Amino acid sequence: RRLNEFINIFLLLYSLLGSLIILGFVLQNRNESTCFSDEKEKIDLHNLTVIIPFRNEQDRITSLIESINQLIRYPQKFIFVNDHSTDDTKSKIHQLKAGISYEILDLPIHLQGKKQAIEFGINHFSSEFNLTWDADISLLPNYFQSIEQLEKKDLYILPVIMKGKTINELFFESDHAIANAINASISGLYR
Repeated sequence: RRLNEFINIFLLLYSLLGSLIILGFVLQNRNESTCFSDEKEKIDLHNLTVIIPFRNEQDRITSLIESINQLIRYPQKFIFVNDHSTDDTKSKIHQLKAGISYEILDLPIHLQGKKQAIEFGINHFSSEFNLTWDADISLLPNYFQSIEQLEKKDLYILPVIMKGKTINELFFESDHAIANAINASISGLYR
């Protein structure tokens, strides 16, 4: 009997979650068609800044730096925001090849954390679009060519896609995909 009650509660919760996701996607599509009805303008990379907060990432940022160096196209600028690192992350960032526009900002002592670092970066550089990355990601060389093919409305919610290899990573990949769906649907409800 308790097992049946648990299963019913579980199914009810997932039904509500599924309904929220569907409703959010419907509302998001309606909002986009209203706000961008005839606008098919593509994203101009000169109007895009990438903000990358970091704190003690010297052992993880190498993949990102190598990825940026391999890019075919670039945004207007990369803004790295140092959240009080005590390691050698800054010197790793200076390994970006010549010609890549970037800046390293130090977060003031009275601010800390990823959210405040992102806000600090946004407040110090304005462009039409700001894209935030984590310091431990990697990307394909044609990443920004793909971004240029998007319509402006598509850049408002652009999720990170995880790729799992082990059983645990596959579980987190599924969990992350559900979180992306919830994020997209909630933005449809509240935008």
